[in-house]
Amino acid sequence: MPKIKLDEAVKRISVLSIASDGKLSTRDICSLDDDDKDDEDDDGKSFVEKSERFVRRLVEAQHTMLEAYLNVHNRSNRDQNNGWLLDVGSNVVHAFGKGRKRFSESRTDGSYRQRRSYD
Repeated sequence: MPKIKLDEAVKRISVLSIASDGKLSTRDICSLDDDDKDDEDDDGKSFVEKSERFVRRLVEAQHTMLEAYLNVHNRSNRDQNNGWLLDVGSNVVHAFGKGRKRFSESRTDGSYRQRRSYD
């Protein structure tokens, strides 16, 4: 069957017929939606965009965690000589909590970009 080139304004081709009970019925032969075009490209872009967002959130959370750890590490050293070694467990737990909080906040609110001081 030869291909028929249709104008861009054509969205669908329908056939009208009269049923045995006298009612008019329609049947779509061809439906052209903009959503059907380039489905593969859209899926690829959405996967790439989702991956990029996830990686960005992860890196921002890690940055927050390391920044928080550095703050409490320096504070422990100021309080006592080699105090970081004595406080390493609680410092890591504290910093991990800050990073986890940042990761979950950035998931619920995509506009979370401001830098906060964590002390």
